[in-house]
Amino acid sequence: MNAIVFLIDRPEIVGPVNMVSPNPCTNSEFAAAIGAALGRPSVVPMPGRMVRTFMGQAGHELVALGQRDLPNTLLNAGFEFEASNINVSVDRMLNRGA
Repeated sequence: MNAIVFLIDRPEIVGPVNMVSPNPCTNSEFAAAIGAALGRPSVVPMPGRMVRTFMGQAGHELVALGQRDLPNTLLNAGFEFEASNINVSVDRMLNRGA
């Protein structure tokens, strides 16, 4: 939400903007962060073969392999992210509200 407000206040920024974390994580790291935030064992990450079966090759590439995109437009414009890593982000969303 903060990134959207940031962009609304800056009409000079035009075109597509990646609204992703500056610190990409793997599916395993994401599952571990959810487990830690909930105080439970980590959820087993979804196997690539299962994703490919249900979502096709494009789904596999997007979900299982990831994109590793970075928010270069936001960073170059001076936007500061509140959460430093996936553990902080997931903990905030699950335990304190987004």
